[in-house]
Amino acid sequence: MKLIKQISFILILISIFSSCSRLTDSSEEQLQLLKVASELFIDDKEVLFQNTFDKKTVNQVLGSPLSKELLIRNPVSTEVDIDSLFDESTLKQLNQTLKDYKSINLQTLNINSVELVNDKQIPDYVRDQRPVPIWEAEFTSVLYLSTPLVYKNRAIVLSDKSGDGLIGINFFIKENKNWVMVGSTF
Repeated sequence: MKLIKQISFILILISIFSSCSRLTDSSEEQLQLLKVASELFIDDKEVLFQNTFDKKTVNQVLGSPLSKELLIRNPVSTEVDIDSLFDESTLKQLNQTLKDYKSINLQTLNINSVELVNDKQIPDYVRDQRPVPIWEAEFTSVLYLSTPLVYKNRAIVLSDKSGDGLIGINFFIKENKNWVMVGSTF
């Protein structure tokens, strides 16, 4: 009986360690994607909002559960067959990451390649999308991103410039250890 308890305890530890290592891998992938997306989408006079989208916003944009319809809504890029890269099996796994979605404070991730701002730092002219007074223009717009939804070498990242409500759905694949955007929809 004692041996069975010890074996059970060891199996539990292995299970916990395995779960933690998967989370770490996922977090590292998310960090890489956030860096790639911010570099890809940010212009000279643009900053990144310090928090990723909340779960409610992500669910409203993507719909739940994720389906093939997501891939055909107003495609911006038709160079790659997104249907084959994001098949039903991949979407099913991404649905699980969507269920577990959490907003991230980007300041905790040490993303130094871009300036981060909070809500209080956004000037009214940016928030209201009015013409920018040249003498005041520290930045002209704010980029909002979602926490990346990652499964294996596939990912989805939402993006919005200046909170205009036109949220892009961006599809990424990992090729040769680098994340590459293969398409987007609105």
